[in-house]
Amino acid sequence: MRNEMAARAVVLVLIVGSAAPAQAYFTGDLRTSYWDNTSGKDLGSIFFTPDASTLVIQGPTGSLAGAVPSVDVSQYVGPAWGGGGLVYAGTLTFNWSFNSGDALSAEAEFGYTTAAGPQTVSFASAGPGTIDSGTFSISLESGAVFEFLLASSIPGGKRTAAEFTISNGQFHRNPAVTAPDHLGIWSGAAILLPFAFLGWRRNRRQGAFASVENS
Repeated sequence: MRNEMAARAVVLVLIVGSAAPAQAYFTGDLRTSYWDNTSGKDLGSIFFTPDASTLVIQGPTGSLAGAVPSVDVSQYVGPAWGGGGLVYAGTLTFNWSFNSGDALSAEAEFGYTTAAGPQTVSFASAGPGTIDSGTFSISLESGAVFEFLLASSIPGGKRTAAEFTISNGQFHRNPAVTAPDHLGIWSGAAILLPFAFLGWRRNRRQGAFASVENS
């Protein structure tokens, strides 16, 4: 009897363990409600997977190869009550992957703001058939906004679009910070900064693609 009960307990543990939901990484300071996946969407698609573990940015497909590039942006804007951007200073870490698909040109970037202005990190820039991935970590100040951008040409014949994904996103608050500290230099301007940042990035990317296509 004891052996039978022990066996049932093991089976129960295995069932419960296998039924456990996947880890959701876009929670807490990075929760999905703190992101704007609408105003920066161009011709592609931007969405979180159902389990909130991955942010996906896909370029468009269409009937004309070499058409005007699509610039699709997912931007972290933070909680409205915090005045915009990160409430706390801390370290952001995440894994990224890039697949250019059949796009003639595609580029994946991470952009963030500082008191000195917008900054950009390029993860990948390539033509068709390129796959790349990596891990990234950066310290950010409170009040900062940041974004993930995929700029891609439209592959002809509705072929495979470019894709940029972010997973295992985690934000570790600065242990020295015990209360929101961005209500000073970021106050007022922080809520407007995401929109100015988005416009700056879109204009910059459109210009860069135009220079390549006209060369």
